[in-house]
Amino acid sequence: MKRMATIAAAIVVAGGSIGAVAVAANGRDEAPPAGTLTVDAQFPTPESGQLSANLADPKGSPETDPAKIADLFAGNGKLFQGGKQVGTLHFDNVVTQADPARAIITVALVLPHGSILTEAPTDLGSDAPLDGAVIGGTGAYGGARGTVHVVHLAGTDLNRAVVRFIR
Repeated sequence: MKRMATIAAAIVVAGGSIGAVAVAANGRDEAPPAGTLTVDAQFPTPESGQLSANLADPKGSPETDPAKIADLFAGNGKLFQGGKQVGTLHFDNVVTQADPARAIITVALVLPHGSILTEAPTDLGSDAPLDGAVIGGTGAYGGARGTVHVVHLAGTDLNRAVVRFIR
């Protein structure tokens, strides 16, 4: 259970919830956005049915089985801004190192005017902030490039993601 919570927390940091939006996106796919987007992300718990764990070994238990190379974790969650849901996130992470457990996390932030794709390496045993890359987008976020910084919001089940777009 702790391992799944840690994985979800790491993913949430990559996805984040919406706090304040200051994005200069023109709504077209031709020019990449500029500015900063802040979102708060809520990831599912293993009990929610929205998180699939250890797809490479579906009979394995995240509480008792150590992470193995090629284990896959996937699911979806909600994105918020000012307490209001503004989108969803969809994620997967693939374990690339068993001891200590490390993974590559890919998160798609799906918002009303497009989506943002992020990716980051993470240490599955750590609650440390996560830094990743914005590797693309669609719609208003077409051509997006930049960075994402994710931190857990203490006392909540949310992670805040700050996306900084670069041109």
